[in-house]
This record gives sequence, structure tokens and C-alpha cells, in this order.
Amino acid sequence: MPPQKYELFLSIKGTSAPECQCEIILDEDEENNKAKLELKFQQERDKIRETLQTYVDRNVNPPRGVGNEFLNEVLQSWMREISEGFRTTMLTRDLPVLTNDEIDKLDDDGYRILPEDLEFIPPDINDIEPTIGVLPPLNF
Repeated sequence: MPPQKYELFLSIKGTSAPECQCEIILDEDEENNKAKLELKFQQERDKIRETLQTYVDRNVNPPRGVGNEFLNEVLQSWMREISEGFRTTMLTRDLPVLTNDEIDKLDDDGYRILPEDLEFIPPDINDIEPTIGVLPPLNF
């Protein structure tokens, strides 16, 4: 029997993002032998992780925390369905929350490019003056 393609479709609860699709090619021996199936998934783990990282736009494998657990949960569910004979697996999961340790490792400079059609208009502060007292509140 020729190698077969197995597909995973992952969607995240509460988002309108399209499903993430991963695939793995298994021969008959790998799909029927749990140890060989796990070995194949270990070999393909980085490829699957990169696909999931791109999809969830979040680091799925921080040094410690929920990211690795999320990846393991997805892979275990997919392997279980393959061992039951399903060629297509559809999963819906909650996106894991970043822990305080992971927030410190977050590296995002933001999107600093202003649109070309946006014109900066400085505020007019010429008519602002104190009303009473030495350091009174300002009226705008």
C-alpha cells in the first residue's frame, strides 16, 4: 500500500481566522505501529510547530509554560485519531493564555509605520490659560 496523507485542521475558539492545516505522510507500517507513529511525529514535530506558530501568531514552544502543553495536546489528539483510522482530523481548541513568565519574553516592537494618507495635526494650545490660583487647572 502506498504512503497515505493525513491532515489536521485546527481552529481556535472565539476567532474568525481560517483553519490551520497540517499534513503528514505515513506508510502502512507507521500508521499501524504506535512506536513508529510517535517516532514519525517526533521527526515532523518542528515542521508542525512552525505551521502552528504561524497560525496562532504566538510562540507555541516557550522554554516552559502552556505553549508546549498546547502543542502536545494537539499532537496527541491527532495521533489518537490516526491510530483509530481517521485520515482527516478536525480540532477546535482554546488558545493558551500567556503566563507572566512568557510576557517578559514577548518581543514586539509594534507597527510603527504611519499610513501615507494620515496627516498629523498638532493641537492648538494658544487659547489655554489658567483660571484661578497659583497652579490652577487648565480649561480646554
